[in-house]
Amino acid sequence: MPLRKVLQYFHGVERPFFLDVPDIERQILKHISHHSIMYVEHTGKPSSPLHGMLDQQHVKIAYDDEPMLVSNIHYKKTSTKEQIRFICCKELLHILDPVKCKTHSLEGLNDLISDMCSSVDVLTNKSSQTAQDYGNVVLAASVFISNEMRTEALKAIEMKKLTIRKFADALMIPIGAVRIVLREDWPKRLKDQMEILYREADPQGDEEEAKYYREMKSSPMKPSSLNGSAS
Repeated sequence: MPLRKVLQYFHGVERPFFLDVPDIERQILKHISHHSIMYVEHTGKPSSPLHGMLDQQHVKIAYDDEPMLVSNIHYKKTSTKEQIRFICCKELLHILDPVKCKTHSLEGLNDLISDMCSSVDVLTNKSSQTAQDYGNVVLAASVFISNEMRTEALKAIEMKKLTIRKFADALMIPIGAVRIVLREDWPKRLKDQMEILYREADPQGDEEEAKYYREMKSSPMKPSSLNGSAS
């Protein structure tokens, strides 16, 4: 599963503390071919609750039999730089969504936007695309804050050497995303989302994924790395 491999990198020792959007984009592009990513700024209504979205289209390239898949990541100009960084990360992860989680019709897109802009908690909505959108909020937060970074931050906060605000400022992401990751139930949230990804990807016949899933299911509910072993 390409998305799991991308997340493993961001939870590994090679990742830098501070991530910029191009760092995330490079990891995504390692797992796909004939793909181009564009960022589109919009001057929509500031009151609009929709901060960003992804649309994709195939474009025929001269002298190439295989069309290029162009992913357009849209974000509001009025969003803060922290919000834009988080939005771009979330939408980049959507590029690797399982096929069944992607919206393929105008009607489905309208339903998705309606669900995302409603006041109802996305966890209660029936749309699988909406559930995946919430899931990628969880995954985007985990990209910016690895399990090891979370553990060290919690220790520093407990010792009064760090505040949540300073941690968010150092990472340049919304403070709300930091608060979610530092919650006690975060390890369960992340693990649950990885299980959902496994089911949606339908990796039948993939022994590597089957082994990962067995290890994940049997591991205790506590902070863990993305390969199922305890940290």
